[in-house]
Amino acid sequence: MNQRLRITTITVLSTLSSLILLAAGLAKSINYSNFYDSLSQWHILRTGTIATLAAMVPFIEIILSLLWLLNVKRTVLNYLISGMLIAYTIAIVTEHKVSGNVECHCFSFIQSGSESKELVWYIARNTALCLPFILLGFFSYKDEHQ
Repeated sequence: MNQRLRITTITVLSTLSSLILLAAGLAKSINYSNFYDSLSQWHILRTGTIATLAAMVPFIEIILSLLWLLNVKRTVLNYLISGMLIAYTIAIVTEHKVSGNVECHCFSFIQSGSESKELVWYIARNTALCLPFILLGFFSYKDEHQ
């Protein structure tokens, strides 16, 4: 596969990931109380940080995905979005290890109730969302430094 086709393919996948991230952020905003309640169940979060996280996470997801879709500083956004998704995954794995269960309302617009799933589902989902941004960041960096 030539370089241009590879970048185009990864850009399409990143666009889909951005749209999914945007939808997840909007769903958390629309169903704020569900998202807040699910974070309240997490054992690794301090009580004082739950309200802040419940307000900031959807806002950050919406802003980053919109900026990416509008082609604003995409190289930087590739790393920021990747880092955010990796941080989410680490938090999910840590919470699962501590409590044995993880719930979120990330995609409550397509599901009724919570999204309590196996840990493998969360890791696979976040990896699938993150990978295009990592690859696009890698190839963009590589192109810029050749």
